[in-house]
Amino acid sequence: MDGRWFWLLALLLAPLVLILPGAVALGSLPRSQDDQARARGLIEALWRMVVVSVVLTGGVALVLADLGVYRLRLLVPLAVMGSGLVWLLAGRPRLPLPRPARSDILPLALFVFALTLFSPPHETILGAAAPGSYVSAGAQIALHGSLPLREPLLAEMAPADRALFLWNAPETPGAPLRFPDFYMVDTDQGVSVPQFFPLHPVWLAIGFGLGGGVWGSLWLLPFWGALGILGVYYAGRWAMGETAAAIGALTLTLTAPQVWFSRYTMSEVLTQALLWAAIYAFSLYVTRGYPPRHGLLAGLALGGVMLTRIDTPFVLALPVGLAVWLVARGLVLRQRGEGEGYWRTTLVGTASFFAPLVGLVALAAIHTALFARPYVQATSIVLPFVARLLGLGLVGVGIAVALGWLLWRKGISPAWRVPGLATAWWRPALAVGIVALAGWAYFVRPLFGEAMTWTNWYSGTVTAYPHLSLVQIGWYLSPLGVALAVGGAAWLAYRGPLHRAWLVLGLGLFFAVLYLANPLNSPRHIYVMRRYLPAVLPAFSLFAGYALAVIAGVAPGASLVAASRSPWARVGRPAVAMALGLLLLLGMLPQTTAVRANREGAGSVDQIAGLAAQVDPTAVVLFTSPNPMGVSAQVGMPLQFLHGRDVLMLIGEPNPARLGQLIRGWQAAGRPVMVVADASADDFDAAGVSLTPVTSVSLSFPVLEAPVDRPPQRWDVYRPVLQLYRVAEPGAGLTTDVGGLDGSRVVSGWYGREQHRDGTFRWTNGDAVARIAAPPGATQLHLRLGGRPGQVTPLDVTVDGRAVGRLDVQPDLAEYTLPLPADLALAATAEVRLVSPTFAPGGADPRQLGVLVDWLGFE
Repeated sequence: MDGRWFWLLALLLAPLVLILPGAVALGSLPRSQDDQARARGLIEALWRMVVVSVVLTGGVALVLADLGVYRLRLLVPLAVMGSGLVWLLAGRPRLPLPRPARSDILPLALFVFALTLFSPPHETILGAAAPGSYVSAGAQIALHGSLPLREPLLAEMAPADRALFLWNAPETPGAPLRFPDFYMVDTDQGVSVPQFFPLHPVWLAIGFGLGGGVWGSLWLLPFWGALGILGVYYAGRWAMGETAAAIGALTLTLTAPQVWFSRYTMSEVLTQALLWAAIYAFSLYVTRGYPPRHGLLAGLALGGVMLTRIDTPFVLALPVGLAVWLVARGLVLRQRGEGEGYWRTTLVGTASFFAPLVGLVALAAIHTALFARPYVQATSIVLPFVARLLGLGLVGVGIAVALGWLLWRKGISPAWRVPGLATAWWRPALAVGIVALAGWAYFVRPLFGEAMTWTNWYSGTVTAYPHLSLVQIGWYLSPLGVALAVGGAAWLAYRGPLHRAWLVLGLGLFFAVLYLANPLNSPRHIYVMRRYLPAVLPAFSLFAGYALAVIAGVAPGASLVAASRSPWARVGRPAVAMALGLLLLLGMLPQTTAVRANREGAGSVDQIAGLAAQVDPTAVVLFTSPNPMGVSAQVGMPLQFLHGRDVLMLIGEPNPARLGQLIRGWQAAGRPVMVVADASADDFDAAGVSLTPVTSVSLSFPVLEAPVDRPPQRWDVYRPVLQLYRVAEPGAGLTTDVGGLDGSRVVSGWYGREQHRDGTFRWTNGDAVARIAAPPGATQLHLRLGGRPGQVTPLDVTVDGRAVGRLDVQPDLAEYTLPLPADLALAATAEVRLVSPTFAPGGADPRQLGVLVDWLGFE
């Protein structure tokens, strides 16, 4: 189908999976009687529906994928029929769609601006990196209906043969790597599963189907990013007021990490969108008396976060604390004789939150037990550090619950309704603590902190600099932005509306302390900033926005002194706030502009498709690089997952005899075998196998540099060169491509590989030896040679120590044939020696050159 028709189909089907389920689910619950809990416009209502739909539709799709029956043509009818059934059972309620209002203008403008800025997406489809692994997992689900990858090609092999193509990663014993980020969980059946939590790959699969291929997956990222901006805006508007929220959301939109990861096929922006929807909904839910629609939104968003990221179970402290609070309150009211009807009156509100949350957490647990154990096992290398923080968090929750219970025992209202909260003694102490901690992290810790070094199999020795974490955030938010964020958080703690902002402040500070202490990630920038994207950068942006709004005098808690109508209050403060805002933008935008100047991997979709067109769809494709994170994985994964080729990487223990037998078995079954080598491949060793060159493919992708000691500014170009070979049919001549796959065949007397428009070659030094596989009954030696420019070069050739003839090699490359002596008994691998006079090319080249060799072999 033409691509334009796919996009038209996507526009028609997208509302059925992105809006309809959420609209019906929210509409089926009682409407809040509290005006402050209602949507303040059409855009906010649609945003709520989309968030609910993302989790509901994604959850159903995940169940289908885990069962191995996912199909878009099944998912869409299920979404429509399920929505229709709920609508009927709920008595055909009106969908919660208010009329457009003036309050829609600002969030709509933010969404459109963000979507425009984040577009077009990166083309991060190459393997050996997490973005490409996500895309591959999504394509696997879309094309085969299952999250696990089941490969009959591997299942049919003997264990010793299968070991040629698997890498035993040290952190996951018993679950070797099939591809980077794909663990083998059942080697006998050839089953592997991708790491990562599944909601994001599932939605990439939905996008793949809606968009007619990989572009449908890629375009989800800018949408997730813009959806997250709306979540940050709505949470900030509730917590700090509209001005602070608008400034904070705009600041976040313009930060380089937000722009980057809203184009980059990883799960951070989806996590951000769900987390801030949960912060918004949970804040209103517990503050406005547990309205059911906010309970559903909060429960689904929190559950969606559990299905998206492995490092987010900390937020489960919120529902645990709420559950303990509700039970304690019920017990206290019962003791007072006031508990009659307590649970009955709160049943719908509490069930709307806890039922979907518990269901999604259970789904995450089941999926983890069945499919994600290797991923959890691999992540366990950082669990001791995380476990300590989790323990501290649980202690904090316990203290909060105990204090809450005591308050209820004394008949005091919830904390956000306590009279005198604005003047509580601990608020200035908290504000001073925030400033002091930030000052230590920004100024003192960099002077005395130490780098951390560790070693892993895929990166070698890694040195990280966690003591510079807050300074590094300033690379992107600007030092002024960090100062405003710290000041805004401190003033929010001191004088701000904590009855609304407690969750934004609490989670923002918690995740800041968690990841500023140790990002638990590669120190390469901009990649390391992914740790701060879901919670920390949005919170910092909102705090900075609140600080500017306070300075301007237009935020809750803005009065530094008693209210005044002086010119300073009316003109001076807004002018200072505008000047600081302008300086903030000037400090951020150069870095953001540099990051947005190009697209990571631009052109890779078309280039990999062009490479796939040169590979027989029925072929077994062998990649030679022994590095499981090298070019083999980078190119082999999209060939396998996006274009349906059977790709095997020779990343296990070499075994030439078994590999040769496998290849001949595939050929006997009617399957051609192709070999792909990159410049790093030293050899391809398969007994009795001959390779015929097919073509050389040069790829070119822009990539953002990844320094560790400064923010990235420069765009580089990654240019891998691939050599494609076809394995000759049994009985054909055995040819070695010199300069290509010859690492185990050139013995002595050869100079390095050289690239030419006609292929690859090597020069001899006048006396060179090569080992060449010989088929039974070979009668002649075939060579393609070139000699000294401008004159003929005599060349003496011996095979296994026996002279077989002399050739007069012409300057230009040409083919030559020498008959073999009839009584020469060739071994399976024969040594060919080439002896010739040498010459000096002159200039800066000091070599003594004999003859140029393109290929040679027996026939």
